[in-house]
Amino acid sequence: MQDGSERDAARGSFQKLGGPIVNAKTDIVRRRGSHAVHKQATAPPQTAVAGLRELFHSLYWFARTCAGKNHELPTPGMAFDTAAIPHLISPRPVSRNRPNCECGWQPLP
Repeated sequence: MQDGSERDAARGSFQKLGGPIVNAKTDIVRRRGSHAVHKQATAPPQTAVAGLRELFHSLYWFARTCAGKNHELPTPGMAFDTAAIPHLISPRPVSRNRPNCECGWQPLP
């Protein structure tokens, strides 16, 4: 586990490597994720899609920039495709404590 100074150094290195655009995208993902976990309100679909788009861009950049040559890299120029997002049939709130949901998710012990 990293102590505070190691974590801050790693964060600074990532911010230098990513630059302002990647950092802005990862900050959007962080804030939207925090909102999803801590707020009771459901995000509007366009907000959820925008968050997924930024997550895609961030992970695409990370894979292309930081993965070793022995790893399978994403296709150059790969684009975010909203058609690949699964659609909910009946959206409903999901409790963090709900065991054995139909998606197979299990809470950590």
